Amino acid sequence: MQTTPFVQKQTIRIKNHPRRVIFSEGEDLRVLLVAQELVQQEIAAPILFGDVEKITKMAKEHNISLKFIRVINPKTAEDLPLFAQYFERSERFRNRPISNLMETVAKPQNFACLMVQYGAADLVIGGNLLGNASMSRSAQLMIKPTNKNHNIFALNILEGKSIADINKQGLLFLSDTNVIPNPSVEDLIMMTEEVGKMAHHFLEEKAKVALLSHSNQGSYPTDSSKKMQAATSFIRQRTAEFSWPIECFGEVQFDVAIDAAAAATKSSALRKPKQADVLIFPNLDSAHITLKALEHVGKLNVYGHLMMGLSRSVAIIPKTATTEQLFGTTILAATQSLLNRD
Repeated sequence: MQTTPFVQKQTIRIKNHPRRVIFSEGEDLRVLLVAQELVQQEIAAPILFGDVEKITKMAKEHNISLKFIRVINPKTAEDLPLFAQYFERSERFRNRPISNLMETVAKPQNFACLMVQYGAADLVIGGNLLGNASMSRSAQLMIKPTNKNHNIFALNILEGKSIADINKQGLLFLSDTNVIPNPSVEDLIMMTEEVGKMAHHFLEEKAKVALLSHSNQGSYPTDSSKKMQAATSFIRQRTAEFSWPIECFGEVQFDVAIDAAAAATKSSALRKPKQADVLIFPNLDSAHITLKALEHVGKLNVYGHLMMGLSRSVAIIPKTATTEQLFGTTILAATQSLLNRD
C-alpha cells in the first residue's frame, strides 16, 4: 500500500508500540485491506466488527488473509454481558436511565467504544459505512472526556506538496471540522491548546496557530471576529503562563495565516510574517467547507476526523475515504493513542 513520508514516519513510531485497533464497521473491503496491511507490517492487531460469515466470505473472494485478525459480531460476543454491566454501572452513577441495555451495548459503535474505554483495545475507527453522526454519539456517550467541562471536537490533518509552499513540514491541522457548530471563546482556547500540543507532537517543533476570521486584526469588527480576537488574547496569556509549545496569532484572514507575503502586506501589526501550521475556525461551517475545498480542489491528502477531548482515541472516517486515507488515519489515531496513554 502506497503511503507518504509523513505516514511512514508515524508508522515507525507505532511499530515500537503495537496497538489493538477496532474497526467498528468491518464489512468493508477497504477495512479488510487496511487490516491485512497492519498485520503484514506488524503495526497493529486489528479487530473487525460485523457478520463473521460475511467478512470471511469477502476476504476469501478478494484473496485477503485474516491471519492474526480477530472478527467479532458484537451481538454474540462472549463479553457482551460484561460490557453491558460496565455501561449500566456508569449510567447509574450519572443518574441516567437506560432502556434496552443489551441492545444499546450490542451496537457496534457502542461496543467498540466500551472496549476501548475499559482497556480491551487501544483505539476505534468507524464511520466508513454508517457516517460520522452515530460514531460521534457513541464516542461521547461511552468514552470519558479528558475534562468534563470541555466539549469534544474534531481535528483533520492535511498533507500535500502544495502545503510545502506554506510551511516546511507540508502539514496543516484544521479544527473544529465536525462537532461544535459555534464554539465559544473557552472552546477556542481549549481547541488551540489541544491541537497545538498535538501538532507539536507531530511536527516536533513549536506549533504556529492562527485563529481565522473574515476580519484581520480588527479591520471589520463583528461578534465573530471579536470572539476570535478575545480567544487569541487569552491564549497568549496562557501560553506565557503555562509554557505551551504554541505560537498564536489572530484574528487573521486565511491568506494572512498561510502566505508570508500577504501577512507582510496586510498585517503590519504582526511582528513578523508567519505561515501557520494550525488553523482554528470561528464555526463549524467555515471549518468543514474549507476542509472539503482543500481536499477536492487542492487535491490534498486528508486524515481524520481525529476526535479530541476524549481520554481514548477515536477516529471517524468519511464514507468517501480511500484505502490510503483509511490507513493513514488509522496510523495517526494510533499515534494519538500513545499520547492518551501517557
